[in-house]
Amino acid sequence: MLPEEGDEFLEGARGVTDRPDRPARPTECFSPIFRFLRRRVAHLSLTGDNLSADLKRRGPDPVLPRALARARVFAGASGRDGRVHGFVTDSGSRGPLAGATVRIEASDLPWVFEATTDSTGYYEVAVPAHRYSVTAWSVDHDQAASTVAVGSGQTVWLNETLSAAGARSARLQGFITDAVTSAPVTVGGIFAGHPWWDSGRGYVNESSLNSSGYYEMNLVPDYYEIMSHNVFGYASYDYYSVYVGSGQVLWYNISLTPNPMNAWINGTVLDGSNSASIAGATIVARVDGNVLPSVVSNATGFYSIQVPSGNVELAANALGYAPTSTSVYVSSAGTVLLNIGLTPLSFGVRGYVRDGVTGAGLPGVLLTVDPIFGNGYFDQSSTDASGFFNIPLPPDDFVVRASAPGYTTWTTYLFSFSTGFVWANATLWPIISRVFGYLVDSLDGSHVPGLRVTAIDSRAGYSTSGVADANGFFSFAVPPSPAISVAVYGQAPYAGNIAYVATHPYETTWVNITLDRLTAQVDATVTNALTGLPISGASVYAAWYYGSDWGTSNATGATVIEAPAGAPTYVSAWASGYLIWSTTLSPVAGTNSIAIRLYPDLPLDVRIRGYVNDSTTGTGLWPGTVHVNGYDDQTAYGYTDGTGYYEVWTVAAPQTVRATATGYAAGEAAINPVSGATLWVNLSLSPDTNAPLVRSFTATPSIGVSESNPTSLVADVNETSLEQSYMSILKLHSASANIGTFL
Repeated sequence: MLPEEGDEFLEGARGVTDRPDRPARPTECFSPIFRFLRRRVAHLSLTGDNLSADLKRRGPDPVLPRALARARVFAGASGRDGRVHGFVTDSGSRGPLAGATVRIEASDLPWVFEATTDSTGYYEVAVPAHRYSVTAWSVDHDQAASTVAVGSGQTVWLNETLSAAGARSARLQGFITDAVTSAPVTVGGIFAGHPWWDSGRGYVNESSLNSSGYYEMNLVPDYYEIMSHNVFGYASYDYYSVYVGSGQVLWYNISLTPNPMNAWINGTVLDGSNSASIAGATIVARVDGNVLPSVVSNATGFYSIQVPSGNVELAANALGYAPTSTSVYVSSAGTVLLNIGLTPLSFGVRGYVRDGVTGAGLPGVLLTVDPIFGNGYFDQSSTDASGFFNIPLPPDDFVVRASAPGYTTWTTYLFSFSTGFVWANATLWPIISRVFGYLVDSLDGSHVPGLRVTAIDSRAGYSTSGVADANGFFSFAVPPSPAISVAVYGQAPYAGNIAYVATHPYETTWVNITLDRLTAQVDATVTNALTGLPISGASVYAAWYYGSDWGTSNATGATVIEAPAGAPTYVSAWASGYLIWSTTLSPVAGTNSIAIRLYPDLPLDVRIRGYVNDSTTGTGLWPGTVHVNGYDDQTAYGYTDGTGYYEVWTVAAPQTVRATATGYAAGEAAINPVSGATLWVNLSLSPDTNAPLVRSFTATPSIGVSESNPTSLVADVNETSLEQSYMSILKLHSASANIGTFL
């Protein structure tokens, strides 16, 4: 259809200059596209065995690119492929949604799987063991996002519910042409997704390209980011977002730069431990967001995959091996040799999961294995009828978790220096005990409602919490344990409290918790540290071991908050445009007055630069440290380079520049810079070869010192370059070595 009067015409970043002749009107294709963190991912037409879901893209006579038909499901996996299946339903009617698309994608590997729901709303997808993000959408519904973890050979149910989209009263349409020949591009499609900062929500749509390179789609009025998708042989297009309003017809023509599939990556897939070739490994490549059709290594481990120019991300996977990813830059047509080594699953964890009360093995307990640091190999499995589990792994650092409904969880860690299979037996404690009681006011014996109560089992790491009801009553299901803590988080006018109890199988433990009233008041006055003027609207917060209180300063900068008498209390204050202030105190009963001076949060727009030199030789000192302090408790710092040069950014306020270097007395200079200034401050340090002068060193007591009779050390040391941080390090060294002194 040609643009009509009143239509808006918008060219792409490399759009055509002339309006084309009237094309044959294509059939609309309404399947939406999931956009995740600006990565355009390819549609795969799955051909795995035993997939009962209809995997053909729905829509009235959609025009599918032939390249999609050549895409293959990943046949190999570290273990047997798992399956994700479920139903997609309408959130209003609860009825099934036929023709909805479900996309399953790995974040760290170029693995993307799609399925289309059948007439009952059912879908099923075979996937290697991994953690995935899942997105579902349909032509009449907004997209919904979730996550799923699938283990080797495991079948996981994942149902999705979609909300109806708003009226699709906006239209996007245009032509896609070759930027060199101006010929129409007829393979692939165009997607309207959401910008990277707003992905994963709202309505999205797509359209295939007809023989004239024409596309069109109806949209819910919104901002959309327009992307090419699976247009093999061309550079991907993903430029900027546009707004399409209600009743608007927006022409958006795009010319694509050719990037032909005229290069090959050839190589052999090898066992990383012995260099043996691996047959049947699946290799998949992603270039510029497009996932290319996968290939499988032959009997000698050889593979060959056709790619365009650009940075090619490859992933290989085979039964009994951990998947491996790598990348190579292909600059032009030709052949690139790239062998890929796979790590065998020669390591692993096995053991039994037992009931902590009966000692019996627990069947059906889910064991998950995740890498401790970053991305890596993942798998999960359930225990057999005897409670046994066995999960092969590559050498790496892992966290292993066991969980089952009605039980506490269990966690342990495996590290790469372990060899072979590691036994790790787990004990899960059934949550079959109960602890309950009342919160009681210590002053009048009344019950206290509305405070949060938390029960923690220190043995199993289990915790649960809730709020005491109108009668001050609380009740929690907990595991049997000798180490249950019941804590009440205090809020004015109560200080909070904590009680320790033991629980027993199938028994209820009573524990009434007495709450003392807060008897100390922190009378705070908040002022500007530079002007002395009061600050209104400042937040003042007091926290102690099991409670807190807070207040807001009034027009005079004053506020009163309550705290427990005699308990160490952390007090902090903050206000918009000021630095945070904090202190600790042990308030006494009654009024405790404190003055809080907040420093304005000034920009770091002053550059202090210069040289730190030896005062005798004039040579630059390295390594040396330069601190700039004196504004609140902020300290900007920098280090000298090989010439003694340093550079530090700080605020516009009176401060002290102090330089230190090992074997030299510290040097200082006072500065009072203005905003935006650059100051040169050169400092000369004098060599200091004299040992510190200890004026006094007192130990109380000085004799009979032991762990049960510790001593207090007080030293008076005259030393020009002795720093508190260095003293602290010595203290820690002494404590760890059980020396008893740090001089």
